[in-house]
Amino acid sequence: MSTPKATVKKIENFVTPIQLHYQEKENYITVIPADEESFYLTVDKAIQACRAYNYTSAFSNQFQKLLERLAQWIHGNKGEIESAFLTVRDAGLLFLVVRNSKKYNGKFENGLTDLDIEIARDKNYDKIKLSVLAIPQVDFEQISSFLDPKASLRYNNA
Repeated sequence: MSTPKATVKKIENFVTPIQLHYQEKENYITVIPADEESFYLTVDKAIQACRAYNYTSAFSNQFQKLLERLAQWIHGNKGEIESAFLTVRDAGLLFLVVRNSKKYNGKFENGLTDLDIEIARDKNYDKIKLSVLAIPQVDFEQISSFLDPKASLRYNNA
């Protein structure tokens, strides 16, 4: 079994890249973490792990920005909102807004639609699949039918 060729080069005095070539995908590499419990994996699996890490890191950053953006929107519309939640639903996230009234407010609904479009078009949220939904004032039992009990956040400032 041949060892994958690694090219090491200093960049900006702090990055030392190691190149894993897909052509050598069946070869094994040794990974030695800080606890020195080494393990082996194929170059192909290492590439997949790096991609997953990059995606997860990007998603995490975008998620934090999304939380802040939604909090800003809630603050700007707090006179209309009883509560707001972010939950996992279908293949993405659901921003659920519970209004403080049962009466329809077209201006509020248009503002929520504008927020939805803004986030969908913003490349800074390209890893986020978000749906938005406003419901009239109802009791928590009805609200909870929209929420994933294991993966929901409630905004406190709503």
